[in-house]
Amino acid sequence: MTNRNAILLIVGLTFLAYFNSLFNGFIGDTHFLYIGNSFYHDSRNLFRLLTPDFVMGLDQVPAGVQVEEPSVSGFVSYRPVTALTFFLDYFLWRDWAFGHHLSNVLLHIFVSILVYRIFLFLAVAPAVACLGALIFSLHPVQAELVNNGGYRSDLVMTLFYLAAFWAYGRLRQGGGKRQLFYGAACYAFFFLGLLSKESAVILPVMIAVYDALMPPTEGPWRTFWPGRFKLYAGFLLVVFLYAAVYFLVFPGLYMQKSLALQGSHGPGTAVEIFFQYAAALVLPFKTTILPPLYAPLAGTAGLLGVLCAAVVVVGGTAFAAGRFRRDKLPLFALLWFLFNYIPVSNVVTLLNPYAYRFLYLPSIGFALLSSLALERLLSFLASKSSNLALDRLAVFAVLGICLSVTFSLNGFFKTDRTACLEMIRNYPDASRPYWVLGLDRYEKQQYEDALAFFQRYMETPPRNPYVPDPKNNFAVYHLMARCYGNDVDKALPLLETAVRLNPGFALVHADLARVYVIKSDFPKALSYAREVIRLAPRLAIGYVYAVHSLVMLGEKEEAARLFEAVSSLAPSDENLPYLKALLRNHGI
Repeated sequence: MTNRNAILLIVGLTFLAYFNSLFNGFIGDTHFLYIGNSFYHDSRNLFRLLTPDFVMGLDQVPAGVQVEEPSVSGFVSYRPVTALTFFLDYFLWRDWAFGHHLSNVLLHIFVSILVYRIFLFLAVAPAVACLGALIFSLHPVQAELVNNGGYRSDLVMTLFYLAAFWAYGRLRQGGGKRQLFYGAACYAFFFLGLLSKESAVILPVMIAVYDALMPPTEGPWRTFWPGRFKLYAGFLLVVFLYAAVYFLVFPGLYMQKSLALQGSHGPGTAVEIFFQYAAALVLPFKTTILPPLYAPLAGTAGLLGVLCAAVVVVGGTAFAAGRFRRDKLPLFALLWFLFNYIPVSNVVTLLNPYAYRFLYLPSIGFALLSSLALERLLSFLASKSSNLALDRLAVFAVLGICLSVTFSLNGFFKTDRTACLEMIRNYPDASRPYWVLGLDRYEKQQYEDALAFFQRYMETPPRNPYVPDPKNNFAVYHLMARCYGNDVDKALPLLETAVRLNPGFALVHADLARVYVIKSDFPKALSYAREVIRLAPRLAIGYVYAVHSLVMLGEKEEAARLFEAVSSLAPSDENLPYLKALLRNHGI
């Protein structure tokens, strides 16, 4: 198979696998990134990538109904290179979901081509390299990342990680000015990878493994390593520079919360998650949509997960050891998987402990190991039989299963509703999908359904220390109260709980003012309305309830003054005609 044909096959099959994803809508974080958030709409915010204001604080994480449209990056750690791709996406596509999905699919295709080129670079046979790249690109564990633009950090980081590895391989082959060029490119790509996502920090380790297992065949061994150590020092310098930027210049919410959570999940959770990952990798049809901010209970993977983990680790080790003298590639592939898995393994506790997108970079090693093992198995079968159709059938079966499962899985990412219903079907003990479905129904004004999902969210423990207990989350009580509409007797206790949990949120005070207006308790309504004006002076609804209450209490002068204030502040507010008529009817 020629390189051109292999690349065309990778492009064609990968595009086919993700073709239906192009017609999906915005889901998950992409709503917050592009809809109702002005950060990426304004090119002037590019300068904020170089300021601490780029990294979100806890007070900027959205909850409940927002008073104003936010202008925040959506990042809780410093990843400006990924943010640049969001600016570019909005410039190209605006609010067109098709375009944003196309960007992700094209990035995934480009990464898959780089995977193929690197496999060739590692002296993998062309047909096996193509098979490995296709296993990587078509495997359904990638569907979570490719379908959700908000998760793009892993895509962009892997792109630069592979580019840096490729540049290092070219550096080993060159000399003079060419060596200088590839060295600079390697360091630059590595730094860009780190600024896309922290997991790129493993690259120097993999380069050292590459050098140790596959040193150049030309030139004396004793002259090879001194030059390597100088290059490794350059990688350490890049890491130290990045660490200074990440921890000192732009410290983020992720770092603060992650440090506070260390050890909170326990080793059993990390082992269970590995079993779950192994089952999805070895048995692609086991892949589903994982709920966000979720840690599975120990033992839920069962015997099947344990066996799949044994296939990956024990089977991979046995295969690599058995071929070590003749071929170092299986061991390199296994180490690629294991070393790149370490940052996402929950050895260091992650705020979001369990997500298939974390396997994107490690799965390159799994794909290489799988293709080498499959090639070995087919060679053995060919030696026992002259039926070549059996070889092709086995390859088609593996790729066909991956492609069909991925294509099917894309359909569940069509909307937040379809995604969350699939999460609940597979993980009914996960709390977050109920919250997302409640928000979805609330926005569609399907208040009865919204209440049911919010209630289920309140009843389901989050099992993640980063996620607040729903019973202590003011936003749940606030939205449930709004779902009751004019049934103020049911709404009132919920609003009182919400204001107790978050006394600084203006809209809860506004809703309490509304309740007391309906109950004709105008002194209390006025008290809450004045609190709205104090907390959010530009929020018109506070003035509206204040004017109404003042009129009912006979405070005509103050009512007229506040009416003038709100008329100037929000001249197009829909409540102004009503207030004007109210004032006129009371002789003001």
